[in-house]
Amino acid sequence: MDKAIYSTTQAAKILNVTARTVQLWADNGLLLVGKTPGGHRRIKGESIQKLLQSMAVAPKGVPEQPSQKSVLIVDDDPEFQKMLCKIIQRWQFGLTIITANDGYQGLIKIGRLQPDIVLTDLNMPHMNGLHMITALKSSSELKHSKIVVITGLPLKTMDCKWLKDFDVPILEKPVHFKTLKQIIKDTLGNEMKLNSN
Repeated sequence: MDKAIYSTTQAAKILNVTARTVQLWADNGLLLVGKTPGGHRRIKGESIQKLLQSMAVAPKGVPEQPSQKSVLIVDDDPEFQKMLCKIIQRWQFGLTIITANDGYQGLIKIGRLQPDIVLTDLNMPHMNGLHMITALKSSSELKHSKIVVITGLPLKTMDCKWLKDFDVPILEKPVHFKTLKQIIKDTLGNEMKLNSN
């Protein structure tokens, strides 16, 4: 695979995701991509191999999609991740909880697992939360996830208007967990209503 060159569709089959997800990953630097004179993306096999290895991606044919509702926590603070996991489990919403340490990992896990809710920090290494949210909102295929920002940055210093335009709630750390619980409850309730119609 290392020396081979793949089209977006071929890479998507190997990675067990859609072609649009591969395009999103390529556009955000997760895959090394070149372009043909006609403008078609060509992805290096070594790049696909590295992605498979570094992210411990399940091989082709192994379903990784959670069978139930899921929440992805994207935060580079392992202690905060653990605390948030325990609190969400205590609420007994029956959610599968997935974690990622930065925006790159977040994009990969969102592309593969399409969680119902994404809880993300903003200030993270490699790819920050703002970049990840922008990438997600540019993909019609992936914007079904409800995104909630949880940040230690003071809101007074941030330009939050575009996040509000995207209907992204912003919670400051330390988190008011009653508010977060209500957002998750409302999101799950709205999805259940949509599925029953």
